[in-house]
Amino acid sequence: MTTPANLPKPDLGALRIGEEQRKTGNAGKRLGVAVVRLLIAAPIAVAALALRNQRPVVEVALAQKAEAGGRAARRPVALALRAL
Repeated sequence: MTTPANLPKPDLGALRIGEEQRKTGNAGKRLGVAVVRLLIAAPIAVAALALRNQRPVVEVALAQKAEAGGRAARRPVALALRAL
């Protein structure tokens, strides 16, 4: 398929963005940064408010004295250390 030779060449210079147009438009960038900061800070604030009155859960158990001839006393030292 061939193209006719008399077609005008496209002028790419008309598509160029002017210098004054490039420098304006920081409002969108600032708004985007503010929205991202809000999306990061909001869940943190909600979690802090939800958890501020919650008491920590503590499990209490009594310690018992180990038996002298118990299972750990019969194991070789290397096996007892590997089990830890």
